[in-house]
Amino acid sequence: MSAELRAKAERIHGLLLERYGQPQLRERLDPLSELVLTIISQNTADRNSHRAYASLREHFPTWEEVLAAPVEEVAEAIQIGGLANVKAPASLRYTYVRSGSLEPGFEDEVRIDVKLKGKVCCTVQGSFLTGERRMALPEIEEAQANPVILYFLERDIREMERVTKGKSGYFRKRIRMTMVDEAKVRDTKVSYEGREVDAQEVSLTPYETDPLRARFETYAQKRYTFVLASTVPGGVYQVRTAVPGALPSDAPVLEEVMTLAGPMPGNKQPSKK
Repeated sequence: MSAELRAKAERIHGLLLERYGQPQLRERLDPLSELVLTIISQNTADRNSHRAYASLREHFPTWEEVLAAPVEEVAEAIQIGGLANVKAPASLRYTYVRSGSLEPGFEDEVRIDVKLKGKVCCTVQGSFLTGERRMALPEIEEAQANPVILYFLERDIREMERVTKGKSGYFRKRIRMTMVDEAKVRDTKVSYEGREVDAQEVSLTPYETDPLRARFETYAQKRYTFVLASTVPGGVYQVRTAVPGALPSDAPVLEEVMTLAGPMPGNKQPSKK
């Protein structure tokens, strides 16, 4: 490596350290454990894959026990929400409500159609909002997880780009970074179909500590909240964003809430109101 290229690399390294800090490397597992964790992580995010791995080891402390266990029990052990509790063909229905003074309010719906393709489960087709608000989405083959959170965030990022004139890539990066480094998780309970179920609430404010927050100060305190429950169909109970008012007691000036309404057989269509 030439002296000029080495100096350039060192400058880049210094800038990365200044911006993101020194990476904290996790303790490595034994080779077999690393292999299993890698396999689990192929179809889900790091946060969920580590939770699934921890759940697997809690159920089966040794790999000999995993080997001897029925496939159904292993699948249940690594299930972290997702589509494991959705029997295809089916549709997951979510209500979508926007309210507040910053943007015109509306009520709409989101559908996640889960289908069999031959004997393979599952092919997923999303229908996010309707009419002129509808967001075009590609079909996902052999889906292992409910993509509704990704769809919600994709629309949110496009809206942030529209109202702030910022770049979608920047907002996407802020959400990812905050999800990994600053997200707060707490146990909670939610009411679904007349019963109370255990859930986890994950919340983050991606722009609160953003060095560039002055460019979109109106949205700097915007909070994202994800409510996940492994026992509800699709594993995602609710996703919401809220831009708070001037005072803590004020209602949000903009709030968007997507809530699970329930599953329905995939060959039926929802009634039109």
